[in-house]
Amino acid sequence: MAIAKTRIMDPWKAKRWFPIYCPKYLKGIFIGETPAVESKNVIGREVEISLAALTGDMKKQSMQLKFKITGLEGNNALTEVKKFEISPAYIRRQIRKGRDRIDDSFILKTADKKEVVIKPFFITKNKVNNSKKTLLRKLARQELGEYIAKTNFSEIVQDLISTKLQKTLGNSMRKVCPLRSCEIRVMEVIEAQKAEVTAEKPAEVEIAKEVKEIKTEEKPAVEKTVSENQEKAKEKPAKKQRKKAKEEKAPEKSN
Repeated sequence: MAIAKTRIMDPWKAKRWFPIYCPKYLKGIFIGETPAVESKNVIGREVEISLAALTGDMKKQSMQLKFKITGLEGNNALTEVKKFEISPAYIRRQIRKGRDRIDDSFILKTADKKEVVIKPFFITKNKVNNSKKTLLRKLARQELGEYIAKTNFSEIVQDLISTKLQKTLGNSMRKVCPLRSCEIRVMEVIEAQKAEVTAEKPAEVEIAKEVKEIKTEEKPAVEKTVSENQEKAKEKPAKKQRKKAKEEKAPEKSN
């Protein structure tokens, strides 16, 4: 009896490749391809590429850009920058004995209403005290806050890639103390869901405060029981003395 043969369809044959391009403010350069059966499956995918590959400048090999596909133009996938990041290996190479590393992280809003997380870091030439570290963080927040509030996101990305932003920030920071390095470690767009989570954090803090207050209210009761136990402990020696006195008087009566 002949056995009927079934053909197994190769899923890759049903897919086609969609070319990916970076945004127009980065000259719309081709950055890769992604396979998909339908064009709608491409939306939301992410691709990461080093700035050395994007710009041809090998000095920027430690910098990466992460793109997110947001739309299609024909078969071409269009993207937006989601994240700028410096590789941890580059940061580790900057740290030496006799230097201090200063990090910070905060959320700012751009002129075109995009919320971004900014994480600057500084490497000092020499050891510095805590007051100077605090002053560096405050000054960085002030400088970056003023700059980002009046600048569109596309311009911020261009200034990061050209290192114009890092150089301008470094010139301001060096008024406090000499720096070996001044960089933006991470700049990332906050999505709507993440923004809601960050907005809920103050409520969590309030709950923690309430729990702490409840615990402090319970403390006097505990202290009261402790003081009662101490009084009882004091009474025990007095009882023993009275008992001893009775025992001494007892032989006198028998005589």
